[in-house]
Amino acid sequence: KTFAIFDETLQQIFRVSDKCLKFQVTSLEWSKNGEYLAVGSFEIVSVFDKFGLLIRSESLVRKGSVFAIDWANDSKQFAFGCGNGQIFIADSVGKKIAKGKFEAYLESRNKIVL
Repeated sequence: KTFAIFDETLQQIFRVSDKCLKFQVTSLEWSKNGEYLAVGSFEIVSVFDKFGLLIRSESLVRKGSVFAIDWANDSKQFAFGCGNGQIFIADSVGKKIAKGKFEAYLESRNKIVL
């Protein structure tokens, strides 16, 4: 199974395996710069790059489903609301640099993904 998003001409613009998504999607939002997609489901919020690569996924124990996501204008943070009424601000998109065909992403304090 896969999760896919299509544009208005029915061209597939995003695809990710259901192995990355444990539950049904309850909300999603593209970042303002179009580089990232935040996806909410039952007690999980995930961020993918525009190619469908999972960047980060966070478990939200006893928070309910994620029902609303909104990115900041700089595309580095987003806010989301959960079924239990709580609102969170996530700073999950790290620094990224590109040189030629290569792109390096600082995933955590001690992990760089190329």
